[in-house]
Amino acid sequence: MPQDAVQLSCEQCTRRKTRCDKNSPCSACRAGGLTCVSVQRARLPRGKTGKSKGKHAALEDKVARLESLVGRLETQLHADGNGADGIFTSASGPTAIVNPVQYASRIESFVARDFWLALSNEVSGLRETFEGRDEEGATKLTRPSTSDLRSTPHLTSYDFLFNQIHSTDRADAVLHPSPALRSTLLQVYQDRVDCLFKVLHWPTAYSELNKLWANAYNDRDAAAIRVLEHAIYFLAICSLSRDDCERLQLGDRKSLLFSFQATTETLLAKAGLLTTTNVTVLQAFVLYLAGVRCIGGAASTWTLLALAVRIAEACGLPDSPNATSAFDKEMGRRVWFSIGLLDLQTSFGRGSEPLLTSEEFKCPPANINDSEMTLRFIVTESTTSFTDMSFPCLTHHAMMCQRRLSDPSLRSWRDRLDTVAAFELSVNRHFGQFEFSNEPLQRYTAFGARDTTASMHLLLRRPPYKSNGIVPFNDDFDVLDGACRVVQSGLFRQSSTEFAQFSWFWWPKWYALAVLLVELCSLHQSPKFDRAYTVAQESFANYAQSASDVNSGLLWQPIIKLMRHVQRQKEMSVAVHNCERDHSVLYPAPIPHHADGPADGPVSINVSITGTKPPAVFNDSPMLTSTGFGVDNEMPWYEWDCFLNELPLWGSS
Repeated sequence: MPQDAVQLSCEQCTRRKTRCDKNSPCSACRAGGLTCVSVQRARLPRGKTGKSKGKHAALEDKVARLESLVGRLETQLHADGNGADGIFTSASGPTAIVNPVQYASRIESFVARDFWLALSNEVSGLRETFEGRDEEGATKLTRPSTSDLRSTPHLTSYDFLFNQIHSTDRADAVLHPSPALRSTLLQVYQDRVDCLFKVLHWPTAYSELNKLWANAYNDRDAAAIRVLEHAIYFLAICSLSRDDCERLQLGDRKSLLFSFQATTETLLAKAGLLTTTNVTVLQAFVLYLAGVRCIGGAASTWTLLALAVRIAEACGLPDSPNATSAFDKEMGRRVWFSIGLLDLQTSFGRGSEPLLTSEEFKCPPANINDSEMTLRFIVTESTTSFTDMSFPCLTHHAMMCQRRLSDPSLRSWRDRLDTVAAFELSVNRHFGQFEFSNEPLQRYTAFGARDTTASMHLLLRRPPYKSNGIVPFNDDFDVLDGACRVVQSGLFRQSSTEFAQFSWFWWPKWYALAVLLVELCSLHQSPKFDRAYTVAQESFANYAQSASDVNSGLLWQPIIKLMRHVQRQKEMSVAVHNCERDHSVLYPAPIPHHADGPADGPVSINVSITGTKPPAVFNDSPMLTSTGFGVDNEMPWYEWDCFLNELPLWGSS
């Protein structure tokens, strides 16, 4: 080391603001497993005047180099022919939305990458000069400001939670939609989302948004309402198709989704999601999770729901002792049951057991209109007439019934059968009357009630979990027919133009498809087999396109094996049929043997293959045995149990 140079704190200790022992490598970097980059600098003149002159000279030198770099940038900008305004081109639709991906590509097109490297080095050196060191090179320790302490976990929480969801870079800018776009998206949310997924009390939420737009909140309260606002926008866009966005003149759906999802995530991080006890922030997070599930992120939703459960517990939900009114308690139940619904949906989609049990869902939200709820008064009695909460209440009660069926305490067949019967009676009484209504939402609810009842009967006979019980032999429920009806009705509701505005809430009925395939594995070749096989083929092709875990194979690999088995069984049945036909031609019926000797004519060999079992055709998987086309009633149950063993998350339970 030159005599006039001194060893300073290393770069890692300087950035982390920790004390450095100036060894190479230093003890702090060795303990942290970091690469230690030592720093040397010429000794500055002693005394206050010397220090000041040295610092000033260093600053002037850094500023000169920065000015040179900015000059290079201006030269390249002019040479490109585009001013700065050209970056922020207006998107189609009623508001200008900047696509961060396009913006980044435009920047890189006229600024060389070495420019940013040089700029980073100069700024780093400038920061080091500003921090100041004594003549011995000791770093002055500074206490980080309160704002720095608040901002650091926000960035960390964003990177930790949301970077894996986005496939592109983060957009830091918060969107400010125009009044026209804002009005359109709020109406879309009210018409398509709020009637199916009831997290909010819409009159109250809309009132809070108006106060936000009027700047009537302090910064802390405004942050919670603002993230709720953008979560509403995000889920509203999720509920629209590409054609809907074009019809409403909103612009490109993909760009809108990217922009509003990024904004919602940024605001969630800034609102302190990981440590919040604010119910409004929790509501925004639940809406965000519903949107992510809707656009194919069921796996991410499944993972992040654990965080939503923890935040809800921190808020005291569902029945918080801090709730000061019946209104607050009712809103807590709405949020809690919405979390429970997402938990059940995403767990089904991932082939796992839900996080929450039936014991945590005792008192569902009331089936009442929003207009009957105020901050001071609430109607607590549910009604059989159609309300703002009718469809959400149907999903809530179905969730409670399904969780009860998986309750280990419900051991006997009679108890489980009574649970399903009570649910069916309640659903028919509350929702069956709307099947012939002229209102699409009422008819959609009636169809949903019928499908949900059929699904409960399937869950009773083919539980999607390890069960000690077994279906009695005298049970006369047609499992194959029930599975066909559930799958067909789900496909109809997804593709029906009448229910197009509610199709965002649909998810693949993989469970019913799995039951259908298992039943086909144990069925004779017959017209009934052919009809069910056609339904299975159509639904398999449809669900595979929207399956969220095709790549991971948690769920669909076992279903693919089932489908392969059924397809081979179908091919084998056709081969057997053709073989029987060929033998009937090549080998005529045997001549009867008479007591006095054979009759005139050739003697044929009696070859019959009717009733014989085909060879094993499912050799690529140990999950199912080749059972043939005629089996006893235990085989479907046995093969269903084998299918559950194939699921990675359930098979070990």
